[in-house]
Amino acid sequence: MKDVALETVLIRAALSPDASTRAACRTALQKLPVPLDVKVGRLISMALEHDLVTGAPLGPDQSGVYESIVRSLPPLVDPSAPTWVIHQMSKRLSEEQFSALLMDALQVLKVGKGDRRGLGDAVALLKTNLPTQLLPDTYEEVDLLADYLNREARGTATGMLTGISYIDDLTDGQEEGALWVIAAYTGEGKSQMLQNIAYHRRLAGLNGLFFSTEQTIIQIKRRLVVRHAMHPKFGASHGVLYSDVRRGRLTGNDRELYLGRVLPDWESMPAQLEIRPAPARSSLSELFDRAEEFNSQQKLDYIVIDYLSQLAQGTGSGRGNDWEILAALVVEAKQLALNFDGGRGIPLLTAAQTNASSYVQALKDGKYFIRTAAGSSEFEKSADFFMTMLRMPDEPGVIKCGVLKNRDDESDKQFELVEDYAHCRLGDRDRADRDDDTWRVNI
Repeated sequence: MKDVALETVLIRAALSPDASTRAACRTALQKLPVPLDVKVGRLISMALEHDLVTGAPLGPDQSGVYESIVRSLPPLVDPSAPTWVIHQMSKRLSEEQFSALLMDALQVLKVGKGDRRGLGDAVALLKTNLPTQLLPDTYEEVDLLADYLNREARGTATGMLTGISYIDDLTDGQEEGALWVIAAYTGEGKSQMLQNIAYHRRLAGLNGLFFSTEQTIIQIKRRLVVRHAMHPKFGASHGVLYSDVRRGRLTGNDRELYLGRVLPDWESMPAQLEIRPAPARSSLSELFDRAEEFNSQQKLDYIVIDYLSQLAQGTGSGRGNDWEILAALVVEAKQLALNFDGGRGIPLLTAAQTNASSYVQALKDGKYFIRTAAGSSEFEKSADFFMTMLRMPDEPGVIKCGVLKNRDDESDKQFELVEDYAHCRLGDRDRADRDDDTWRVNI
C-alpha cells in the first residue's frame, strides 16, 4: 500500500454522513498523483456510487438489507443482470474482517465506541488495522530456475497465442498481466482483429470474456461462427458468406453446412467465450468486477475489451482532453490486469482509436510511428504490446500492421495482413500468397 494515511482519509470521506464531504472525496480522487490500491479503489467507488444513486452515505445499517435481498434472489448466472450490483455490494460489505473494521470506524466516528470517539480515533483505528486487514501478502517468491526449466521443457510459447503467426513468432504469446493494445482509426479492422484472436483462443481451449462497446452480442457471435466455417475440419474452403447468414438467405449445401455442422460444432466446444456488452458510461473497474464474478464461476484465461476509447473515466482518472483521458484508462487497465484474481493477473487485449490527424499522417508515411499513433507516453509505458493497423487505399484487402512496442523483444516491426471481410477472417499476407495455411488454426 503506497500511502495508508491518504487511503484511510479517502475511505472516511467516502463514508461520511456529510454530502459535501462525499462530493469533495469524488473531486479529490480525480486529482490523485498516484493510483489507489485496487481493492481500496473499488470499495471507495462502491460507496460513492451508492451516494450518487441514493444521495445518502453507505452505512452499517444497510449491510443486512443487501444480504437479505441477495438471499432471496435466484442463483446469479449473468453478471450483467440488474441484480449484479446488489450482489457485489453485499459481497464487499461482508468481506471478513475488513468489513467489520469499516463498521467499527463508522461507529467511532458517529457515536463513539468504548473509549474511542470522533474523527481522530476513527482514522487512528483505520491506520492501525488497514495494512494487514486489507492487503495480505499473497504473492509467492519468483523462482527463475523453475520458470526457465518450464519454458525449456515446453519448447514453445508459454503465453496465449493469437493465430497470427507473425505476432506469435515475435512475442511467444501474451502472458498473464500483460496489456496488449491494438490502435487504428475508425473502420480499419480493430474489431475484426480482436474477434479473430478470440476465435483462435477458444479453439485452443482457453476461456475468455469479450466486452463490446459498439457491436451487439449476436453480431459478434455471428461473425465468429462464419469465421469457423472456414476451418479445414469442415472441408469447405468456400465457407459461407457473412452477408447471406445475416440476411437469412443460405441455400442448399451452404445452409446445411452452417446450420447442420458449423453452428453445432461451435456451440459444443468445451472452452467458453462469453460475449457481453459494455453498457454506456461503463468504467474499467466495473467491467473487471464483472470479470471477477465470471472468474469465480469458471476460471478466466483472458479478457478482451472492444474498445478502450469508448469507456468512461474510472475513479481516480484525471480530466483533460481525449488523449489524456485515454492515457489514464491505459494506466488503469494495466493495473487491473496485473491485480486480477488476487494478483494472478490476466492477459488483457484491447483496442484504441487513433485521431484523425495521426491517421492522415500515417497514410502519407505508409505506416504509423509510436508518437503519432499513441498520442501519449502512457501507451509506451503501460502497454506491453502496442500495434497499429492501417488500410492503404491503393491496396484493397491488405492491412499494414506495425508492432511499435514489444516489451520483451524487438519493436518497430512491420508486417501485412490479408483481410477476407466476407468470411470474417484475417491472415498473414506472405503465407496467403503461397498457400492456404494462413487460415489454419495456430494452437
